[in-house]
Amino acid sequence: MPPVDPEPLAVDGTPIPHVWRRHYVVALLGAASAELLARLDDLGFEVIRFEAHSTWPGAFERLVRVLGKTA
Repeated sequence: MPPVDPEPLAVDGTPIPHVWRRHYVVALLGAASAELLARLDDLGFEVIRFEAHSTWPGAFERLVRVLGKTA
């Protein structure tokens, strides 16, 4: 899996540290506002959400898949 970009993405003043601009992918830890999700969608980003720990394995699989690697 490629490393995250060295600089966070700033969306309406919210820094997003887990971003892969080349792939238009962001990973969000915890809850995110509907406004932030809508803005990321408007910008064309695929959003991978890491919320409840029980869902993290699936989120990691999806992240690896959208970044173009096989698990």
